Amino acid sequence: LIDTLVSKPQRETAGSDTASRFDYQKNWAFCQMIKRHIAGSNYLVAFEFHDDVVFLSDESDPDAVEFCQVKTSKTPKAKTVGSLVKLVSDKNSILGKMCENFEGICAEYNLKVILVSNVVFNFSSADICAADIEEKYRKQIVDKLSVEFPSLNQSHLEKMHFMVSGVSLDTMTSYLQGEVSNLFCH
Repeated sequence: LIDTLVSKPQRETAGSDTASRFDYQKNWAFCQMIKRHIAGSNYLVAFEFHDDVVFLSDESDPDAVEFCQVKTSKTPKAKTVGSLVKLVSDKNSILGKMCENFEGICAEYNLKVILVSNVVFNFSSADICAADIEEKYRKQIVDKLSVEFPSLNQSHLEKMHFMVSGVSLDTMTSYLQGEVSNLFCH
């Protein structure tokens, strides 16, 4: 029976794939928490509350919020602007969904939206603010997002950030262990 089961390709693997992506998101957030702790930052963090991960600055009287959306890829292929602004099932795109935070309950506070990727973007291989992206890519983002989010403006672009973790799905756990080691050494 075991030989038969092992030799037959699985018809369903979405569950384990979803679990590894959630683990990545959680472990990325833990790494961010460790870095903030070492830096002496006061913060609160929430998982799966309004976004994948939400960081509030100052634990007792927060006045700034970072909405983080964590996207992973099994392959090292760069994420393209097209994939980030593509409408999903007649709903918002990845970036369009993030832009909803600009008009939400936290709009009057110091707000950032951050798209985190384990692979590079076709417009940057490092962390970058949307306002600093090369003009041709920024124009693509603005043109597409303006359809979903008509009030999009320069201020919103200055609050939109892209972060490249550079850590693959397979190595995130060991990366987290390294960050924990840094915390203990600190």
